[in-house]
Amino acid sequence: MPGEVYENFLKGEYAVENGDDSLIITKSSCYRVKEETIALVENLPGEGDRDFFVRVMEELGIEKAGPIFDRLLAIGALRIRQKRSPLRLLSVLLRPDFRLIPAAWQKGAFKALGLAPSAQWLGRNFKFVFALAAAGLLLSLAVSYTGLYPALAKLSHGAPATLTMFALVFLGSVIHELGHSYAAAAAGIAFRPIGFSVYLFMPVFYANVSGMERLPLREKASIDLGGFFTESAYLLALLALWYFTRNLLFLAAVKWMSLIMVLNMNPLLRTDAYWLYKDFRKSFPGNRLADRIHYFYLASFLGFSLYLFKYIYLRAGAIFSLLSSLWASPALLLSEGYKIALGVYIVIMFFMGVPRRLEETRQEWLEMKGGKAAAGA
Repeated sequence: MPGEVYENFLKGEYAVENGDDSLIITKSSCYRVKEETIALVENLPGEGDRDFFVRVMEELGIEKAGPIFDRLLAIGALRIRQKRSPLRLLSVLLRPDFRLIPAAWQKGAFKALGLAPSAQWLGRNFKFVFALAAAGLLLSLAVSYTGLYPALAKLSHGAPATLTMFALVFLGSVIHELGHSYAAAAAGIAFRPIGFSVYLFMPVFYANVSGMERLPLREKASIDLGGFFTESAYLLALLALWYFTRNLLFLAAVKWMSLIMVLNMNPLLRTDAYWLYKDFRKSFPGNRLADRIHYFYLASFLGFSLYLFKYIYLRAGAIFSLLSSLWASPALLLSEGYKIALGVYIVIMFFMGVPRRLEETRQEWLEMKGGKAAAGA
């Protein structure tokens, strides 16, 4: 379209060979392209209008540059640059999404450590991955829902420092995502970038594992469980440190990491358990029992959404009360300013998260409807 500015957003992204094709892996997506497409993308400018791109391609000696530009646009290698607006900037500030650990860094680090992933490693250790993930999950349930933590806390000494605790939990979250990335590389779809964002109203770390749809179920399950595998190993290491030191810091870190693991076990949120369920579900298309289980799942998904909205709404009342008090007494801004700022952020994220959660629910029902139509075709 005349006047449109296009961006070559794949330029400089991590690219690896994958069979007869190649993969270009961005922060949130995975593109399967031909090797010559990668070479072309790397030689094109970062952005410009159609005439500029066509002129550059002609200077590179490419015949039929116009149709090739149209083809790149059609396959998604080029896209229209989104216009920058105050509303979009506000959305970026409220829901940040940035890359923490690029895939290329991980590949170099694991290679230097002599831990380069392979399909053979995954084949030999799949049962071990599953067993360790299960052990960590059982431990996290015991720490979260039994009297294990209070009993062990009585045997401990010291008090956990906030910053040190945050560092241990942060490290555990990164290790979790490294597990997904490593499993993806072992399954043959390369290391994946690890990022940070906000899901609904919760801060989350994530690994982009898009493009795993073509893999067999065992490889998919390995990627889904990869985070639990490495996080379980981390959880057991923290528990061992507590055993030898009796320092409450390590036990408290175990508690917080256990709570995070329990959250990841909830299939009604788009966490690891959700994707594991989806991958198993898609392995039984047209199966009546699987369909009935899925209808129950969808009803639970909707019910949990309503519960989630009610839970947050009731707690938002305290925030609205604080804002009302601020209107009556502006001096509260000096003493309660951080609470007010955090409260306003939570309220905004709640109202932004409600439509997103409703859209997720709608997508689940549409997917079920589409699957039934496909099975009956």
